[in-house]
Amino acid sequence: MRTNEQCQSCGMPINSEELAGTAANGSLVYDYCKYCYQNGSFTQPDITMEDMIRLSIPFLLQEGWEEEAARSMLSKTLPLLKRWAAQEAEAPSSSIQPLKFVEKEAITLAGKAVRTTNAAEMSGQGHIPSLWASFLQGSKEIGPSGPIYGCYTDYENGVFGKYTYLLGHIVPPGDKIPDGLSSVTLPAARYAVFRTAHGPLHQVVAEAWQRIWQWSASVQGLERTFSGDFELYNEFAGNAASGQADIYIAVRSTIRHH
Repeated sequence: MRTNEQCQSCGMPINSEELAGTAANGSLVYDYCKYCYQNGSFTQPDITMEDMIRLSIPFLLQEGWEEEAARSMLSKTLPLLKRWAAQEAEAPSSSIQPLKFVEKEAITLAGKAVRTTNAAEMSGQGHIPSLWASFLQGSKEIGPSGPIYGCYTDYENGVFGKYTYLLGHIVPPGDKIPDGLSSVTLPAARYAVFRTAHGPLHQVVAEAWQRIWQWSASVQGLERTFSGDFELYNEFAGNAASGQADIYIAVRSTIRHH
């Protein structure tokens, strides 16, 4: 039984077989929920993404969201879903391609960590900004010096579930993790590397991530592994108003060789 999926049309969690859509032969389809997809086709084939946002808002209001926060979150997350990603990828503002692909050995990072979700961060209710604020104010609790890493790991459900964000530095092999810090070891992996524009870090990094989500939803022959991703701030010098980062996304090939 497959569960913990997400409908790629409306975003609803598919946490039981009863909520899964169905193919033309009656088999279960976990990419879409039963409300969006039945018997091999969409139940509302002509619905637009804007219509889907309007239909979804009342359900979020029942869960305690404020209307503007719900609308903002849906406007940012629905374009990442399979049904809408191809349309969004055609827009010039969403175009992005990897700068390069690299193979990296396992690395260990240490710093301060929080548990959050993309929906929380995009709604303004997230924890990452306060973690950065503490660092920018001169906190000595992030760990040893060196290039700054913003690491995403322990994904619960890919783009849509909870994950851990750790802000800190790399720990050389054999070194002890400083007391009071969280740590994570990322496995050896292949990464697609993207580079943000120059500008206010919170803005250019957020924009790059949205384009990366759209890229990963539409790229052929590759998929994200969610084994751990990170932002690398090589040139960061304490000036969050003007900076740049490289974003490393763990990927694997989906092409089978015979």
